[in-house]
Amino acid sequence: TSAVCSSAPFPPATYTQLYENSADPDILLTNASGSTPWYLSVDSVVADALYFDTRRSSTIYGQTWDLGSILSETAWTCRFKINITSLDNSGDTCRTYFGLSNNTSATGATDGSNYFIGMGAVINPSDQTYYRLSVKGNSLDVGEQNQYALTATTLYVEIIRKSSTKYSVRWTTNSDYTGGTLQDDEDVGGDGGAGSIASMNLRYFWVSNMDLAGNPDCHIQGNMEYVQVWDGSTSTCSRAIDDNLATSWESSNEVNPNIYVDMNSASTTSNLALYPNAGTTETEIKIQSSTDAIAWTDERTITWSNLTEAAWNYIRFNIVSAQYWRIYGSSGNTSVLQIDEIKVLDSVSDADVRNLHGHIPISSSDTSLNNAGV
Repeated sequence: TSAVCSSAPFPPATYTQLYENSADPDILLTNASGSTPWYLSVDSVVADALYFDTRRSSTIYGQTWDLGSILSETAWTCRFKINITSLDNSGDTCRTYFGLSNNTSATGATDGSNYFIGMGAVINPSDQTYYRLSVKGNSLDVGEQNQYALTATTLYVEIIRKSSTKYSVRWTTNSDYTGGTLQDDEDVGGDGGAGSIASMNLRYFWVSNMDLAGNPDCHIQGNMEYVQVWDGSTSTCSRAIDDNLATSWESSNEVNPNIYVDMNSASTTSNLALYPNAGTTETEIKIQSSTDAIAWTDERTITWSNLTEAAWNYIRFNIVSAQYWRIYGSSGNTSVLQIDEIKVLDSVSDADVRNLHGHIPISSSDTSLNNAGV
């Protein structure tokens, strides 16, 4: 259901947040043409960050940043840091949207001319929550309004356009954009999440209120930092489980590069399939299992040269029940690990267990064994 990796390097961002310097921060954001399209007064600069104060109002909206060109309809990544400094419900409910839009006028999320992909923050008279959303037309996609309690006022947000029909949103307190809450494989489409939009024409980084009429004293205030957009790139952990052999996860050049996948629940298995990429410089890997993604057990140790790159490798180990499976670079040298796809055989049956009974146990450390464990 998800993948977590030790690192996920990106090429230089297509669009990035820039400053002149802290003493003269009148250039906040630049697009590819070098212009400064953040529609916000210099007086609203807070510590070299992008200030926002969205309110429940039919006349006060938000700000937009013109990227200068329309993003890919199938692949892009956006990352940014949010600092929430004030949440004031004033007896009403107000919401703020952060993400990518096709609309430069920032006239609220329920504007029927808006397409956008992103996430939002909400405050109401009884609680405060973060939630993820994808909106097309004049309402939130049905079923995509699951709400999560606000436990931190500083969040790092990553939005990924995975395909013409899917996107993911992650919000975390980790500055490397790992962990936290991941909403993966969400629908890009019309109201109700059905189908897809052939041309969303997403061009603007957008911060706006999501409720028009109401008490304007209900507002969410804060600032944003490190806004970056990679057009055409989704070089993240999830590329190892996206069922696409043309994409891959690639680590940084590091000691013990690794990636683990979540089966969503514990499952009994004895087989894993790996599609290695020739970009790997790591020389040895361990296949490890875990019930909690904290304590790991070695199931196999494999010399990388014994694998066939750019092909499926079916690897057997002693039967075990686990929820998490990790490919762990174990040579101890600084190296790169690159993998196109990982698959785990789900739910080995009792009959399979009986058939395996009596086989010689497979060593978790002998690198001379073949993939079948003999």
